[in-house]
Amino acid sequence: PPRSTLFPYTTLFRSFFDYSHRLSNVVWLNFKLAPTFGAGESRTVCVDQFGNAYDCGTGFDGNGYAVDLLAGVKLKWMTRYHVMPYASANAGVVPVFARPENDNGAALVFNTGGGVKYFVAPRIGVGGEVTFTLGPGFYSGHTEFYRAFNMGVGAEFIL
Repeated sequence: PPRSTLFPYTTLFRSFFDYSHRLSNVVWLNFKLAPTFGAGESRTVCVDQFGNAYDCGTGFDGNGYAVDLLAGVKLKWMTRYHVMPYASANAGVVPVFARPENDNGAALVFNTGGGVKYFVAPRIGVGGEVTFTLGPGFYSGHTEFYRAFNMGVGAEFIL
């Protein structure tokens, strides 16, 4: 199995679902569910324990499926045009499964990023974001450094 990988979950498309609860005018408690889908023709390079590089695919074709389960804080700045730029910092777990070597596992991660949402209704926003996720990944028989760069579109529901 690979000892390290270089951005195995870089995606061109990612959907996400947020639930936010207001703590103050700017600070919100945030929960996120974000499945990862691979897209495009880019390939990922993995390195085995002997330092040999090999092609390990891309996205779900080469490194399995991943689902980010995150909780954290989101800073939101509402404008008068129903557009809300934001930044977030989250921690959580990412189960990873259906990997080519059947070495499924999970990563404990820190996730940060930001984006912008347009509120189509007072409590429903749609928009896009860019995030980085880093942390140790624990798989069947070995450990890898999990890292991902994602661009996504999604919706936020404020209750």
